Amino acid sequence: MTCIVILKQTLPSVVNDDIKRKVMRNNPPRYSLSDSPLLYLREQLSLWAISLWAISLWALSLSLLFISIVGDTTVAQATPKDKVDCSSLNAALKSAQHKPKYKYRRARKLMFTKVEPAAEEGEIVTLYTGQRRAARRSKAPQGLNCEHLFPRAWMGGKRSRHYKYIEADLHNLFPTEIKVNSRRGHLPFEEVSGHHSYRIGLDSKIGLSSEGEEVIEPRPQVRGDIARALLYMALRWELPLNKYQPLEVLKRWSSLDTPSQREEARDDLIYQQQGNRNPFVSCPNLVNEAISVISRHGRSGRSDLSTPSSQNQAPQDQVQLGYSWLKESDKSVERLSDRIFPPSGAQRVKSSPASFAHWLRNIPLLPQGSEVLLYDGQQKSYQGAHYAVLDIDIGERDLQQCADAAIRLRAEYLYARLHQGLKPRIPISFNYTTGDKIPYDRWRRGDRPKVEEYKKRGKRRWRVKWKRRRAKTDKSYQQFRRYLNNIFSYAGTASLSQELSRRSPHDIHIGDLYLRGGFPGHAVIVMDLARHPKHGLVMLLAQSYMPAQSPHLLKNLEDPSLSPWYKVPRRGQLITPEWTFSATNLYRFKGRDQD
Repeated sequence: MTCIVILKQTLPSVVNDDIKRKVMRNNPPRYSLSDSPLLYLREQLSLWAISLWAISLWALSLSLLFISIVGDTTVAQATPKDKVDCSSLNAALKSAQHKPKYKYRRARKLMFTKVEPAAEEGEIVTLYTGQRRAARRSKAPQGLNCEHLFPRAWMGGKRSRHYKYIEADLHNLFPTEIKVNSRRGHLPFEEVSGHHSYRIGLDSKIGLSSEGEEVIEPRPQVRGDIARALLYMALRWELPLNKYQPLEVLKRWSSLDTPSQREEARDDLIYQQQGNRNPFVSCPNLVNEAISVISRHGRSGRSDLSTPSSQNQAPQDQVQLGYSWLKESDKSVERLSDRIFPPSGAQRVKSSPASFAHWLRNIPLLPQGSEVLLYDGQQKSYQGAHYAVLDIDIGERDLQQCADAAIRLRAEYLYARLHQGLKPRIPISFNYTTGDKIPYDRWRRGDRPKVEEYKKRGKRRWRVKWKRRRAKTDKSYQQFRRYLNNIFSYAGTASLSQELSRRSPHDIHIGDLYLRGGFPGHAVIVMDLARHPKHGLVMLLAQSYMPAQSPHLLKNLEDPSLSPWYKVPRRGQLITPEWTFSATNLYRFKGRDQD
C-alpha cells in the first residue's frame, strides 16, 4: 500500500515532459547567466537534482511493487523443480541437497517469523505442549526458544566442518518453551515406561524407558514429524543418528503418524526459504529403507548407499581401550564394574566400549582393604573417606592432587584413543591458570612452554612463551607423563573452572566433574551412573586430595544405606566426606560429544 501511495504522489510530476519548465514557473530564477554565471549554474543544478530525485523515487516505488507481486506469486505457486522422485532413496535424497546460505541466528529468526506463522495462520504452535502463541514481527515470542530436534551435542561439535550450517538447518528447528528446551537437553526420543519424572503439557513427558535410560516422549501428534526430521538430518549431513537414538522407535512413529497437511505446508515454506526439502515428508514409504541404511552404516550419507564400509578397521563399538600405566603382570586386576554393583533394582546407564564412560567404569582397582597413600609412600591420616582405591600411580612428587587426578584420567583416556588410532581424533590439551592453552601435540614435537613474569600498569602478570628444543618428535608414554607433570604444576581447579563447560544437573554424564574453582578449590569426578526406580540417577564419585594421594572412590557418609552410591542432586548441595559442592557445580570436559 505504501508503494502505491508513493507512486501516486510522484507519477504526475515525472510523466510531465516539461517538469523543469513547471518548476521554473513556480520558482522564477533569481539570477541570469550574464549577471552571475556561478550562481546561475548552481541554481540550475539544484533544479536538475530535484527532478532526478523525483524520478529515482518513482523508480524505487515501481521496483518495490514488482518485488511484492513476484514474491506473492512465488508463495502461491511452487516451482516444478520441487517435485521429489520417490522411486528410490538415492533419487529422493537429491531434493535434500542445497547450498547453505544462512547461519543459525538468521535461520532462527526465519523459523519464528516466516515458517511457523505461515504454517499456522499467524500463530506459533510449540512442539511438545501444542500451545498457541501470537507470532511477533521480528523475533521469537517471549518465553519461547528454538529446539534442535537433532541436538547440537550429536553434531560432532564446532570442530565439524559444516557445523555452522548443520545447526542452522530449518528442517531441524522447532519452537518450544525455554524450560522444556533446557530440560530436554539432548535426550533421545522414546516411549516412557512406567512413572514419568517430568510432565510437559498434557501429552509429553520425560522419564525412564524400558531399558532404564532417561528419554523424552513427545505428544502423539508430532511423533512422525520428529522421526522424519531426524532421518533427514542423518542422511543430509551424514550424522551418526544410531549412536544416540533407537531407530526402531522412529520407524514405528513414522508409520503411526503419517505426514499431515501442516507438515507438508511447513516443508513447502522451508523450501521457499532454504531451497531444499525433507524427502521423507513427500516419500514416507522410504523411511524403512533409510533406517536400514543408517543401521547398516552408522554414519550415513549418499556415499554410504553405494560404497561398502571399510573392512580394514574394526568398528569403534568393538574396540577395548587399555590403561597405559599398567604393567603386563597387572592386567588381570579387578575392575570397578566387577566389584561394585548398582543398588538393588537399579541398572547401569549404557555406554559404548570405546567411550570415556566405559573406560572409567572398568578402571582397575587395588585389592579390597587397600589404604590411601600419599605421594611419599606414607598413609593418609584420615582413612574413613574411601570405599575403594584406584590402581593408578601418583608419581613421586606432590603434583597429582584433586583437579590433577581428574585431568590425569581424561588425558590417559585420550592417550589410549590416540594409541588405538580411533576417529575422530580428540586433541589432548589443557590450560594453565594463566589461561594459555598447552597442547600435547606441540609438547611431543619438542616445543616447551615457559611462564614469564611481566608488569602491566604496575601490576604483576604472567604469560606463556614457547621455546623450540632441538629434539625429535617423541610419542613415548614417558614423554606423555612428563607433559602431564608440567600441566599439574601450572593447572588446577581455577583453570578447569574457566576451561570446562558448565552443565545442568539434569544433563549429567559419566566423566563429568563437580568442581569448585579457587585457591583452594576441589573437584570430584563421576565414575559411574545407574538409574534407580526410587532415587532416580545415582552415581559413584572419585577424588584425590591434598597433598597428592591415591585417587579413590568415596563413601556416602550422609546415606550409608546407599553407599558408595550418591543420589544425583537436582538442587541444594552435594555433601562428600571432605568437601561440599552445590548441585550446580557440574562441569564437563570439552570434546565429550565426540568420544
